[in-house]
Amino acid sequence: MVTVKRGSSRRIAYFADGRTEPHASFKRAVGYRDRILKEVPAFNKLKRRYERNTTGEIGVARCIERTRAGNLFERYVATWPTASGGRAKRGFSITKYGERRARRLAVQARRRGVEEMLRGRAQA
Repeated sequence: MVTVKRGSSRRIAYFADGRTEPHASFKRAVGYRDRILKEVPAFNKLKRRYERNTTGEIGVARCIERTRAGNLFERYVATWPTASGGRAKRGFSITKYGERRARRLAVQARRRGVEEMLRGRAQA
């Protein structure tokens, strides 16, 4: 089977092994793959911004929450995985730090947390 996906389009082709010539079907599959890869655009592994992500930074979200007293509380929240498989998060108040600084602090916290997680995995 050969599967090539680019964006929202996908091309799939099946190649039966047959009883007598399994290597021939493999050669046909490789030939098909090579032809398709010449037709479709090159693979692009750029990080893209998802529709629901309004900050433009993966793992950083702008949240509006209601306190127990009923007041609205706006903050940026950074989340990242931990080396032990859990999840860590840290919030920065927009009221306290301002919009731009709170976002910047959240992005920095996320990046530091991811770096620590990767160092922890390397040591394990």
